[in-house]
Amino acid sequence: MRRSNLLSWRAAAVVGVVAVLAGCSQPEPLVREGGYAGSGPVETPLQMPTTAIGEGEIVSGSASGGAVTSGDASTATEPARTIPVVEPEPGSTWTPPVESADDLKLFESAKQLGYTMEYRDPATFPAKATGLTPPTMDADGFTQTEAGAVLVTNYFFHALNYYVNTGDANAVDVATTAGCVNCKAIGEQVSSTYSAGGYALTQEISIQQLKIVDKYDGGILLEGLATYQPISTYVPSKSIHVQGPDLSGKWQIYVVWIDKEHYVVDSIAPIK
Repeated sequence: MRRSNLLSWRAAAVVGVVAVLAGCSQPEPLVREGGYAGSGPVETPLQMPTTAIGEGEIVSGSASGGAVTSGDASTATEPARTIPVVEPEPGSTWTPPVESADDLKLFESAKQLGYTMEYRDPATFPAKATGLTPPTMDADGFTQTEAGAVLVTNYFFHALNYYVNTGDANAVDVATTAGCVNCKAIGEQVSSTYSAGGYALTQEISIQQLKIVDKYDGGILLEGLATYQPISTYVPSKSIHVQGPDLSGKWQIYVVWIDKEHYVVDSIAPIK
């Protein structure tokens, strides 16, 4: 299978979206926010907090995070905290980290986007997912039919679930275009966590009750009922736990036929 028209989510986190898109040859994507006349529906961008977790995304700032006191140490008081701290279990030797400028920026970003962030003893973090099997594509998924579009969409959601829980993006790389804005948003959130030595967990991301709602030149728009349970990210070295919202509900997915080989996902978005 040729993959010249497909974007590696992990590469996007390193070289930047603009550079990647500039170097890709791809079919005309759908209409983008503030965009141009395309061949499909408008995609509403998802917002994901990634700043201050991933490599190359750290903002400069004092490690003290402004928690500086002056005068006699015996009279110094503990500075007020902005980021919540989960009370450690009895007998724990864990000490909550000092709030850094990086962490505070991430906290504010997460809060604005409906995420929660907290400092927490890494000893209480759940274990990484193990024993997961990469999804496989049914042969009918490589046919330019409505059944092929449905199979590719199902595959993509299973691949996304696998990627979140393992950090392995190979399964989703072959099922998305460079133009999928929300694919990149989710991918950068996950990849930035794994790049920082952390990991992510979700109980389930899947799609059911798929139906064709419209057809465009070279693409098919589908709608389905998604189970998109919250993604939790854990970075033990920073004692950080971030949890996203539950995005379960109706989603629209736009798939396009690429390279005369198979459908790929070009747009995903929850329907409000």
